[in-house]
Amino acid sequence: MTDWQCFLCVCHREWRLMYARLGELVQPLLFFVLVVCLMPLALPASSRMLQLIGPGVLWIAVLLAMQLSLLSGFSDDYRSGALPMWLMSSFPLSWVLFAVFVCRWARFMLPLLLVYPLLAVMYHFPARAIAASELAVFCGSWVVFGLGFVLSGLLVRLLRRSWLLSCLSLPLSVPPLILVASIGRMAIQGESVQGPMAWLAILALIMAALVPWLASLSIRLAWQCDESVPGLGSKEAQLLREGLKVDRSGTL
Repeated sequence: MTDWQCFLCVCHREWRLMYARLGELVQPLLFFVLVVCLMPLALPASSRMLQLIGPGVLWIAVLLAMQLSLLSGFSDDYRSGALPMWLMSSFPLSWVLFAVFVCRWARFMLPLLLVYPLLAVMYHFPARAIAASELAVFCGSWVVFGLGFVLSGLLVRLLRRSWLLSCLSLPLSVPPLILVASIGRMAIQGESVQGPMAWLAILALIMAALVPWLASLSIRLAWQCDESVPGLGSKEAQLLREGLKVDRSGTL
């Protein structure tokens, strides 16, 4: 099996899991829509006011909905035994996690990006501002989701401590929060957003390149904290601790 075949197999597994857990797919989307739709009810009925707060409200709703998608993290993979198999595979763990990262970002963010223009119209966004704001959310989501993905790997053994992930990831999301909201406000006011957008795109590319490596490092670090690996025999646990791998045929 080649590296690309491994990538496609992991993607196929992730998409099959998506169809088996449609509730986890719909819940963040409904949360995002409800937060954005209910917020104007507590504010003065002014189109100018909605335009000013719109970029921040939409992006904060995305961040909060993103926490729902990150709560499980790698816990399900750990309980099902997929994570130990990734560690024992002959393929680089970072390559496997890259496929997982792309699929999980897509299954969470694509529905939100599809309904984003409709919700932006509710806040009286101009057409140009809708495109710029959605592009900023697209780039910023890679950064925030990547941070949560790395922290999920670090907390993989803490199956009942999902709240800790939100406590750690939300403070780290403040810089992209300010940048994305600022781009939306600048686009509404008719200012040029090329400079901030370029910096945000560069940050997203750097994060997409580093996340697989950082996530694999955090998982191995979390794995080494325990003396044994539940669900595996002593021989396999010893192999994991020594950093050895099994070849493609599953033999030593």
